[in-house]
Formats: sequence, C-alpha cells, structure tokens
Amino acid sequence: MSARTIRLALALATSLALTGCTNPRPLHVVQASADRFYMLERYNDAIPELVEYNSRKPNDPEMRYKLGKSYINTENPKAAREHMNVAVDVAPTVDKYMDGYAEALLKSGESDQMLISLRQRTSDRGTVADYLRLGQFASRVGHADEALTALKTAARLDAGKSVGPQLALASFYASVNDKPNEIRRLRMATWIAPANIQANERLRELGEIPGPSQAIQPEEWAPMTEGTPKK
Repeated sequence: MSARTIRLALALATSLALTGCTNPRPLHVVQASADRFYMLERYNDAIPELVEYNSRKPNDPEMRYKLGKSYINTENPKAAREHMNVAVDVAPTVDKYMDGYAEALLKSGESDQMLISLRQRTSDRGTVADYLRLGQFASRVGHADEALTALKTAARLDAGKSVGPQLALASFYASVNDKPNEIRRLRMATWIAPANIQANERLRELGEIPGPSQAIQPEEWAPMTEGTPKK
C-alpha cells in the first residue's frame, strides 16, 4: 500500500470519526437514558440528558416536569421554575405539573407569586385538587385562615366521597395543634375508607382506637343524585 493510499485512508477514518461525534444521538436513546437516571433518583446524571432532550423537543410536558423535579431535588428550584411553567402551559389539566410549579416557586422564595398562581387556578377551574393544593401550600407559608377555607371548600366539593380532603384537613389541624378537630377529621376519613392506613395509624398515635364504632360520616357528605356532576 502506497504512502498516499495510507494517508487517504487515515483522512477518511478521521472524517468518519468526527462525523460520528457530531451526529446527535437518536432522541429515544436520550429519553431512555434520562428516564433511567430519573427513576434511579440520580438527578445530577439525569439533568444533562433531560436538558438535551428538552432542547430538541421543547414542548414535551412530562420531560419538562422531570427536568424541573430534578432541579428541585438538586436544590436548584430557580432553574426548575421555567420548566414547570412550560409543563403547566402545555398540559394545564395535569395536576402534578401545577404541584411541581408551586413547589418550585415556594422553594425559590416566591411565595407571593405562588399564592397568586394557585388562587387563579381555583378561580379558573375550581376542582377539588385545586383547592387542596391552595390549602396545603397556603398552610406551608403560614396563611392559616386561607388554608382552612380552601381545604373546607375542597371537602365540600368532594361531598365526602374520598379521603383526600379529610386527611388534608386532619393534617392542617395537626399543624395548628388542634387535636380534637384532627381526630374528628381522621374519624371521617375512616368512615369513607375504613382500612385507610394513614388515618388508622394516626388515630392510634393520638390514643384512639379506630373501628366502625368510631367512624363519623363526613359533614360534607351528600348522596350522589342523578344529573349531579362529579367533581
């Protein structure tokens, strides 16, 4: 083989190598890698993969959410804010995206903006989940009156059909050291779901003996009638 042939072969090999380096990975490969690191809670490893994915497909709300959660879990909530906001804009009916956005705002020290956004959410949609979210986040920033009003509204909209609002109210009363009302709401939760582990364990911690005789019908309970929309 001549020297010229060798030089041409080396040049071709180098060119192919460089081309291979500059070609982006298939998007599904990037996504699989990001999802794997995210599932393993290796958030520092997940972030660059998620950044690449979102730079190439910017309107995927689930991957935006995962990037936001990864930033929150690596104590960088300000970076999470933008991505959570995009997820909410693209898929406004998905509650976990709004949860993530509120968490990013709260941990970024933007509690006022957080409350404005959550209040607007209750005004725009007003579902049980919206009022629960407002109540729980308002409680976390010390707005006890607003929190209680929102949580009671959630329970009223739910009409005593699910344990979530009752447990949220019980947690609120625990946070303000109101043991009688905490117990009362836990007993209402066991009326809805007698085997609920969280309610039963907490009742025992408070010195109560959970059981059918201790369950209380939720004060908001109302039988579903034909034509009544489910919240």
